[in-house]
Amino acid sequence: MVSSQSTEITSEIVGIWDVKQQDTRLGSVFLFIHELNCALDLPGKIVLLNTTEKHQALISLSRRFSKHHIELSDNPDAGLQTARLLHNQIAESLTSRTGSMRYLNSLFTQGKRINPVASPDYPVKNTADDTVIAVHLKHHLIDTQSNANQACWYEAMLRLVALFEHVQFVLIGDDVIEQPFTEMPRVSRVQGSVADYFAVVCASDAFIGMSSAFCAAALVGDKPYRVWKHIGHHTDIMASELNQHQQFPFALDNQRMLIAWDETDLIVSEVSAMLSSMQSLGAQQGA
Repeated sequence: MVSSQSTEITSEIVGIWDVKQQDTRLGSVFLFIHELNCALDLPGKIVLLNTTEKHQALISLSRRFSKHHIELSDNPDAGLQTARLLHNQIAESLTSRTGSMRYLNSLFTQGKRINPVASPDYPVKNTADDTVIAVHLKHHLIDTQSNANQACWYEAMLRLVALFEHVQFVLIGDDVIEQPFTEMPRVSRVQGSVADYFAVVCASDAFIGMSSAFCAAALVGDKPYRVWKHIGHHTDIMASELNQHQQFPFALDNQRMLIAWDETDLIVSEVSAMLSSMQSLGAQQGA
């Protein structure tokens, strides 16, 4: 059985993601969709294989961000010719199949860099003058690697809202929040779907937070970010992904990955530098 977004049949199959063979991490699926968005000019068809009700977030995310038509199937032999698929001609270790962004880096080098766009988007601004920063403070009770130090983030944001009075901070994710962040002025929290959280990152002016899932939308885009990756977490993988400056090779100005503990002073210093640079650039453009 094959179900689809509409009865219209689009062009050839350009990608297949089998949840029984590939992982179901949302960051990896987001990268997979973005690879195909960047690599191919004409829209085709992406088939998600063997999904069930528990994969609804993955399905919704794919449909929200893909320019390609998304179909669901539980029959891997339903006319799916895989030999010519783009991802079957590239080493898995370079692609979203292993959570890598090295294939995306090669696409960006070829001038195929585009920003991720949600359809529909997620409006986050009340006025055009708002500066909105998406914040993801991962705090998973079972998967604790790269969990945010919420006490440090709370103290840091107390200082940041005092320093930058025209900046709005928007918390995303379904993580357990143990500090009263939203009692601060200009700090709010979006509670929606997983796809909504990715969409908020795309609609915001910048991103700060942990290296987990939602940061992927910032890493592959052109907006400023500060992302914390804890020391000793995925050391071998990060060594192959980052350049000699411990940054993704495709990182732009005012985009920084920090291999460091998320301590208060460092958070304040890095986010202040990011926001000051944004304000300086905005002043130059407005002059």
